[in-house]
Amino acid sequence: MYQMANLYTQREIEILKLIADGKPNKGIARELGISPFTVRDHLTSIFKKAGVSTRFELGLLAVRGGVGNSDDEFRESMQKIL
Repeated sequence: MYQMANLYTQREIEILKLIADGKPNKGIARELGISPFTVRDHLTSIFKKAGVSTRFELGLLAVRGGVGNSDDEFRESMQKIL
């Protein structure tokens, strides 16, 4: 996997946390006040950066990265596991 944890945007981190909570794209869109198509675009970017191809893998990475932590702590944890 790529060492790109520092490249996640604030919005991508928000989406990663919601993916780890098991939210579908429509639920994420509703919660963040964006369109489901925008969520899909963010997910495409996140998948590339994380080097994974499924929501399950992405959710697992997010949980292992410390989803409940502050955004800075989450970034640091993600960098350690990637």
